[in-house]
Amino acid sequence: MQVVDTSEGVDPPSLATKVARVVGSVKVGEPVAPASLGTVQELVKETESSEEQIQAQNGLEDALKRRLHKLIDSNLVMLFMKGTLEEPKCRFSKMAVKILKKHKVEFGSFDLLTDNEVLEEIHKYSN
Repeated sequence: MQVVDTSEGVDPPSLATKVARVVGSVKVGEPVAPASLGTVQELVKETESSEEQIQAQNGLEDALKRRLHKLIDSNLVMLFMKGTLEEPKCRFSKMAVKILKKHKVEFGSFDLLTDNEVLEEIHKYSN
């Protein structure tokens, strides 16, 4: 945690100004009209809401990462492809299936066209 500013005593306008600067609605050095306690409460609600959204996204990302790990660990070789083994939907998928079968490699597969979340995350995951 980083300390951005401090405040002593009870001075709602000063606190509102400091909070506004921290959340970025006012830049340092800009003149600020004194704010009311209502303004402070609104800024606090916005910040809490943003933190909840970030936590929810992190939870979703963690769940998706766990799901990817489970898929990857389900077979010694896992092919993430477009289409199915019986009907590959792109040249790369078709070639990968052909090579793996030719060399008698036991492998699992996942059709990326059935799940956009996995499609997007596997690109990030594998870089």
